[in-house]
Amino acid sequence: MPTLQQLAVLSVVALTVSIGSCWVGQVRGETVAAAAKVPRISSRQATSPALQWFFRKMGKRGSGAVHEKCGEQAACAMLQLQPGAAGAGGAFWTEEICSCGEGTAACSLEWDEQNADGRSVTNADTQLKLCRPVNSFPVCLPQQIAVTSTMETSVAHPQITQTASMFCSCPLQANEFKLADAKMDDEGDRTKVSALFSCVPVEHCRSQQPCKFLAVLPTGDTLVHQNCECPDRQQCPRDSSPNGIVPSVTDEITYYPFFCQ
Repeated sequence: MPTLQQLAVLSVVALTVSIGSCWVGQVRGETVAAAAKVPRISSRQATSPALQWFFRKMGKRGSGAVHEKCGEQAACAMLQLQPGAAGAGGAFWTEEICSCGEGTAACSLEWDEQNADGRSVTNADTQLKLCRPVNSFPVCLPQQIAVTSTMETSVAHPQITQTASMFCSCPLQANEFKLADAKMDDEGDRTKVSALFSCVPVEHCRSQQPCKFLAVLPTGDTLVHQNCECPDRQQCPRDSSPNGIVPSVTDEITYYPFFCQ
């Protein structure tokens, strides 16, 4: 199971585009195995004041005023469906990152199930919003980094800065974003967590394999991770409410598995 400092890295993913294969569940009743490779995490970082502060603030970052203009490849906002809020009209955690600027349509803060505006990228329970059409990005080559995400915080200045950039779009044929690399830089009172994603073919769920997990951190904050794609005529529950689901607890982290229906 991942440690708390590893979850600091994984949380960046969950709040942008869900990490997919970072959690590999086997069958009902078995322990959840962490398959994500999270390099460059030292024991010194596990007890740093910045990282401890980071965990206390996770999930509690209100969206403030947005003044900066988005770069050409920057995401202007990100949305994540919250546990217990099923359907397009459910409750979403929303983070405004930057402004699309004059001459460009305003950044949408509405969940777009079908990408009707052409500027939304959906991965599991998370949606990335762009200033330019998705089809204006080149199609990703094998192993090419498609999306990067960073989260930076400081003990001295209690504010979390989060950014995301898109460099290419996944091929249309059943591909999704998967975590390719992650790192955490801890310098003095500042902590910066970065995650890089590439496009990989969608993994289809095996019999009795959870399609996603809800992880509840010791802080009470929640992360939703997509695990695999359900077979034809089945779907992964949209609602991530833990009601009625038997969890497992490891290292103070509570895991709720969800299965194809």
